Amino acid sequence: MTKKKSHEEKVKELEQSYVPISLASIQTELADIEREETYIVEVNGNINMVIKYNPVFDQNKINKIISEVGDKVRYAEENKINFLKTEYELVNYLYFMIVKNFTHFKDEIADDLETQIVQMDALVKLGYLELIIGEVFNPKEIYRVLDKVMQLAEYADKVKNAEMEAKDKASKLENKAKAIQKSTKTKSKKK
Repeated sequence: MTKKKSHEEKVKELEQSYVPISLASIQTELADIEREETYIVEVNGNINMVIKYNPVFDQNKINKIISEVGDKVRYAEENKINFLKTEYELVNYLYFMIVKNFTHFKDEIADDLETQIVQMDALVKLGYLELIIGEVFNPKEIYRVLDKVMQLAEYADKVKNAEMEAKDKASKLENKAKAIQKSTKTKSKKK
């Protein structure tokens, strides 16, 4: 029978086998984020073009993408633009924003939603959006973005549920207050 290791023993083992994070290692990781690579696109066996991209995604840009997608959804609703209403459109737009922020397209993709819709539609129709998301980028980096979106969606659900519970409790308290007030008035009239 083996003895279970205590928490302190496990920590000591980890301290002996792992190197602590240093500013030098952080600088190396930072250089990785800023690195750009080239993907060669072949059409019918011929080299047709290249795509310059960042193989490692910057967390600040991931946050920017999510914020921008939220802003564009609100903009579309406010301006009655029939876009970003289905899951398919939202996912494609999220992918489009990943392409915008982590490829050389960042200088070409417009900032306004109306133009972005046309640009995204062209990338989808020609299969470039699928190529870039499916073959150029590391799936692990795409999942980092999707995980962040899911975390925010879960948080938004929790906030919404908490808000609904608070409103429900407030409504019950208000009803109790009205009932007490009504019974107090009834007792006052009887005297």
